[in-house]
Amino acid sequence: MLMAPPPPPKKQDRKKIVIERLNFDEQQVEAYKGLIKVHRTDVESREEGLRIAKEALYAQLPLAPEDSQKDSLLTTITTLQAEIEAIHYNHFADIKNLCTEAQLKDFEALAKDLAKIFAPKGAKKK
Repeated sequence: MLMAPPPPPKKQDRKKIVIERLNFDEQQVEAYKGLIKVHRTDVESREEGLRIAKEALYAQLPLAPEDSQKDSLLTTITTLQAEIEAIHYNHFADIKNLCTEAQLKDFEALAKDLAKIFAPKGAKKK
């Protein structure tokens, strides 16, 4: 019997993991909290656009829309998802910039685990 992998840590736990693994001091913790606020705002705005585009896409199903309408909505969804991933990537690049020279080795180790630590809820880990 295969055991299901444990779920990713909760958001609060994720923040704690980053702080602890990078050995952030108080000043770095405060800067990190500021980065989190900006990151959440940026992601939430894209996620709202994503939700709206998906609703519009699936609302087209009963209407038998032209392929151009469907393709346009799919392009919008793809673009927004790519923007979200770029926001995530840039967020972690900003976290790296908070690190001292001595912390960069810890950041490299953390970077290898980021996809697992920040996996969406219910995502399977390998």
